[in-house]
Amino acid sequence: MSTSIISRLHEWPRYCLPNARKIALDIIKANPPLSTQDIFRLANGSTAAQPQVARPPKFTGYRGVKPPFTGSQIRSVRYLKKVVLPSLANDKEIEKFHTRIEIKQSRITDVWLWRANDRKQSALLPKAATENQAGVVDLPPAAVGVGEDWSHLNKRRQRAREKKVERDLKLMTTLQNTLDNS
Repeated sequence: MSTSIISRLHEWPRYCLPNARKIALDIIKANPPLSTQDIFRLANGSTAAQPQVARPPKFTGYRGVKPPFTGSQIRSVRYLKKVVLPSLANDKEIEKFHTRIEIKQSRITDVWLWRANDRKQSALLPKAATENQAGVVDLPPAAVGVGEDWSHLNKRRQRAREKKVERDLKLMTTLQNTLDNS
């Protein structure tokens, strides 16, 4: 054997490739909400319906299996589902949402679909949060933990919690005072 088993286990990159991100994002933006399987089919063209069937390889002492679409940037549904789509979702490019659809014979089923996020909507959210700063003034001291029962904690953690509550109460009162003065 010319290569070790360990080096063959990580033959395929386990991070999100930039081209795979671009392909998936372009597909999601150009189409209505899609399931993971639909995105994979569109990403790999018509060949996605029939994965490449290879002859079983001779035993090489290697336990890994090559993905069905080695020529594509999105090489498997698992790579799309576990790496590419979560990477796009973490960057707020797309979002996953739950819906119910009706299939044949009047049966309703739950599905999770992916859709592109509107940049305009996400830009409006921080403005709405800053307009409603008056809600901070209405907070009671109990909001930071004043009067809570910490007897379930050991003595060291009780002392630390009391210090944290005092610190948070000071911060809250200074914020309330600055908002009242402005």
